[in-house]
Amino acid sequence: MKLNKNEKLYIVELGAGAGKFSFFMIKALWELKNIIDFPIVNITYVLTDFTESNVNFWKGHHALQPYVESGQLDFAIFDASNDEQIRLINSGITLSKENPTENPIFVVANYIFDTLCHDVFHVDAGVLKEGVVSVGTSKEGEPDLQDPDIIETINNKYQYVPTEVDYYCDIERDVDAPHLKNVLTWYKTYFIENDPNELGASVLLPIGSIRALRNTTTTTTQSPTT
Repeated sequence: MKLNKNEKLYIVELGAGAGKFSFFMIKALWELKNIIDFPIVNITYVLTDFTESNVNFWKGHHALQPYVESGQLDFAIFDASNDEQIRLINSGITLSKENPTENPIFVVANYIFDTLCHDVFHVDAGVLKEGVVSVGTSKEGEPDLQDPDIIETINNKYQYVPTEVDYYCDIERDVDAPHLKNVLTWYKTYFIENDPNELGASVLLPIGSIRALRNTTTTTTQSPTT
């Protein structure tokens, strides 16, 4: 893939947390500036997280300031599973479908995909079922649902309810829904044909990660690289 050296190249880290990995990553890039075949001044590493407290921590960290001042580092509050645009705090630029980058976006996902939401399905005697969880409390009439002590009385109810292979057709983007339907159809068919004793089987679908990849895809005219 040929990159446009006159345009910005964004490296977006999802769920950067404390930013320790990010610091060493951008430090390594800076040390390689005379080796890599792309002008370092046009590379911007973007730390993202969905919590404002983490962003404020990055802003105040002295070790990151030289890279912020040089323009090689920017920050954004970005919920990878739900947000469809990335607003860069330092530069004021918004990466979005309406304002896509010419170069592909490089996405760094360091221990983030396993923390995003997943959907679980179960094939039971030829029937596709969705795993659902209800959260309640054993104490009647909780006066304050925001009280942290409520965790002592919280209990979860977990069950499977019948669903269809077109489960995602009304809640996901048109471009993704057919593929997700195909995935559920394949698993349902496979376990119907290969589970003669009807023991059942569960499938964990990383829907949060799929949404995150789609959300970063919309911010560039090229395919993001992970």
